[in-house]
Amino acid sequence: MATVDSIIDRVGLGAMGALRFLRRYCNRRLLSLGLFQAWIFMVFHSSQIIQLHAQTFGIVYSGTLAFSVLTLVVGTLINYHRHSRIYFLVFGALSGSCATAAMFFLPIGESGLLVCSLLLGVGTGMFIPFVGKVYCSTDLDQATQQTFLSFAFAAALYFALQVLDATVRALAISLLPLALTAVILSLVFVSHQAQRPHHLPGKRDEVREIVRSRPLVMFFFGVALLGIAFGYSLALCSSLDTPVFNQANSWAVLSTGILAIVYFIVVRRPGRTYSFQGYFSPVAPIIIIGLLALPFSTSAAVVLIITGFQLADMAIWNVFVWIGRHSGLPQRVFCIGKSSMYAGMLIGSLVQSLIPQGLGPDTLPSLVASILAYLLVLATVFIFSNSRVNLAIRSASHSDDGRYIMRFIELRCEDLGNRFGLTTREKQILGYLAQGRSLPYIEEKLHISHSTANSHRDHIYAKMGIHSRKELLDPFFGSGE
Repeated sequence: MATVDSIIDRVGLGAMGALRFLRRYCNRRLLSLGLFQAWIFMVFHSSQIIQLHAQTFGIVYSGTLAFSVLTLVVGTLINYHRHSRIYFLVFGALSGSCATAAMFFLPIGESGLLVCSLLLGVGTGMFIPFVGKVYCSTDLDQATQQTFLSFAFAAALYFALQVLDATVRALAISLLPLALTAVILSLVFVSHQAQRPHHLPGKRDEVREIVRSRPLVMFFFGVALLGIAFGYSLALCSSLDTPVFNQANSWAVLSTGILAIVYFIVVRRPGRTYSFQGYFSPVAPIIIIGLLALPFSTSAAVVLIITGFQLADMAIWNVFVWIGRHSGLPQRVFCIGKSSMYAGMLIGSLVQSLIPQGLGPDTLPSLVASILAYLLVLATVFIFSNSRVNLAIRSASHSDDGRYIMRFIELRCEDLGNRFGLTTREKQILGYLAQGRSLPYIEEKLHISHSTANSHRDHIYAKMGIHSRKELLDPFFGSGE
């Protein structure tokens, strides 16, 4: 009897643990990004919708990227207000669903493919800022865990749909954008508590504030470089033998799902904090090995290349969440960030299209372009490793490590000093003031008189347009990062 009771207790504890897991992770955030990524997998990483011969795939792929960038640029310049959000989302869902269904069910020519590319691009570009806003409603650790779990869910859904009849499968894929819209809008009228007020300037000032922030510009530039390498690599892979590319895509989705679960398990370990550099560091070797192996083992190379870039996409999604949450501008952060990546992918695909058709990956033009892709990946690693955005994330994640905090303060003082025209001495004093140091402490450290310290502090306040140390914290830890 005791044994039976212990078994029942263990089953009960396991059920309670599973219930807690489901309540924590199986919510709007998981479903929104999971459904969106599953749609991307099914449309662009299988031959179920697009017939994967080079011309068809190239038209749809490049066209979708171009129209996605245009939609995201528009999303940067306008504001998707709460009352109009439902109209934008429904329009994006209908665009994506109609285009997906038309490519499978209707006999369309080249002009029809362009129209479908337009609709796919509008749908993709419309969903990104809304999915981003959903993710910015939580802290970085939970968003990170759910991002990894969402990619695993997308991979599982990808293979679950593969077992269906072709017609049923195409219909189910076509309905994914509508299901995503229903998930995003499910709480739009009742989640008023999630609509936190932000005292933000007008939309032009919001865009200007992001563009003026040099750390963000450099980070988005790194994202664009990575996009160029991704676009070139994927376009090169798609020009290879169709059955090989189709099969390799499936293996790449499988490996992406498995590695996403591994990342999810790692990030959930007690005491583990988010590290963009730690999660991005395995990406570059995977991509470079794939590019190096392309002339020798096509299938394995395609798997490595696509898997590597999908892992990079997961890591970058998390950084966009952090930037969007801290800046209070999630829509514009995701629009600018993802449009940077898609614009880079479009450039990369156009570069690959300039290589004469029929030349394999072992010919001189392809090898030269591949070497440039290697260099782009390495440049991206350098930019991300030295990015002040990355440093700020590490400072926040390692709040008990004074080295990161001091380096963050030093770089922030340099940025604010250049913006407001502070002298070198005023930048030093600004750093001490941001640390909460008193004037006597500053006088002793810098070996200056009380009147000199007072004068420097007053000059700092006047140039920055503030009147107290409390007001100093707003520009110091505000949306500039």
